[in-house]
Amino acid sequence: MADHRVQCQVFVPESLESGPLVNAFRAIQDGRGWMLDFLVHNPEENKAVVIYRVRVTQEFMAAVRDRLDSTLQNITSAAMGNVVEFPLAGGGRVH
Repeated sequence: MADHRVQCQVFVPESLESGPLVNAFRAIQDGRGWMLDFLVHNPEENKAVVIYRVRVTQEFMAAVRDRLDSTLQNITSAAMGNVVEFPLAGGGRVH
């Protein structure tokens, strides 16, 4: 696994200081790279809404996957392209 870490100052705009809570994400390959969607999933309606979408290069996606693999050992390539939902603490969900 390559080391993609850098040390730099990160500026967070005030408008992003506390963004909306998401409970799901997906990664979609589209021929020009990858799109990472951060979603709010409602299991009762079996629907999700994209809150944020970012496009990344194949190389950046490899770095994201390396970091996730090293941090969360249960994230696998099987999750790519699917919505991965994380129940909220206390069993609640974002609607």
